[in-house]
Amino acid sequence: MDQNKQEKGLVKREEFGALQAERAPETASTAVAAREQAAIQAMYVMAERHPRNVDQFRVRILKDCQRPGFAGVARFRRPVGKSKSPVTGEWENVYAEGPSIRFIEAALQHWGNVFPSVTTVYDDEDLRICRATVTDLERNITWGSEVQIPKRVEKRGFGRNQDPPKGREILGQRLNSDGEKTYLVAATDDEIIVRQNALLSKTIRTLGQRLLPQDIIEEAMAAILKTQADADKKDPDTGRRKLIDAFAAIGITPDMLLEYLGHPLEQTTPKELGELRAVYTSVQQGDLSWGEIMDERGPSGSADEQEQKMAEQLAKLRAKEAKKPEPKAEEKQPEPTESDEDRKEREQLEKRKAEYEKPQAKRQLRL
Repeated sequence: MDQNKQEKGLVKREEFGALQAERAPETASTAVAAREQAAIQAMYVMAERHPRNVDQFRVRILKDCQRPGFAGVARFRRPVGKSKSPVTGEWENVYAEGPSIRFIEAALQHWGNVFPSVTTVYDDEDLRICRATVTDLERNITWGSEVQIPKRVEKRGFGRNQDPPKGREILGQRLNSDGEKTYLVAATDDEIIVRQNALLSKTIRTLGQRLLPQDIIEEAMAAILKTQADADKKDPDTGRRKLIDAFAAIGITPDMLLEYLGHPLEQTTPKELGELRAVYTSVQQGDLSWGEIMDERGPSGSADEQEQKMAEQLAKLRAKEAKKPEPKAEEKQPEPTESDEDRKEREQLEKRKAEYEKPQAKRQLRL
């Protein structure tokens, strides 16, 4: 029987009393596999030697929540629809709230012995698929999910004629809800990286939250709200100005905030300041765009108020349609003029036809 052995790149082969030895070169893939295996084994060994302390984790994360700078970006809040209040009978906005990406990143650092990783499993000119995993090295638990990153983006037309974006590869077009042209274009490398980082960060946030104690996360969320309320109580005007400046830095003007709140910014309550901070975190971290937040929020209040707001929006759309220039009527094409040569040729044909028809008429009279 043949027997193959490999020791430090040396391959030995024994058969029928003969012995052959050959030293095989190590390939790059073999070296990379060995390095990855050694790194993973080392992480498990360190996790076994230095187990986490849950009480220490709780103290550290709550200490972070006492910092106003961290508390301002540690929560997200976004509208997810509407529900009818059983008390007032009015339709009210429903929100999804929870720890932000930055909070989960800090919590995983304090939790310790966690290994997040991202691997690209598929890539072509239209789509990239990455697999994100988060592993608890102490409990040997892994949560994973595949993320699809499309390499196409939509861009609005620009100018009066809504021309396509210059210098971009146009893949298609459609009309959005406002009746404006929207073009599907190939994404640039920077756009792909930004979208990939945003999607992977949200995925790792979801996976990492499954490894953390839920009761401590809820306690941290309450501590964050208390930190924000204390800061706003001491100096509400400064907190409001800082928040307005933060929104302006990402392209959201005070007029847009006025539309969101429904009243002047000077009348903003501490509760609304906390809500705006969570909305800012959602937009800044790429969870939602401002347009998506306003679409989900929609008109609020009683049925009569909602109907009035919808009527105002409809009137604005009709006024916008009326301002559009009417399409030009099709100009009648002038009838083609007959040249002298064509006229002479036509007259000769008519003359020959007349000469041919005269004998035929005389024959019929004779009969």
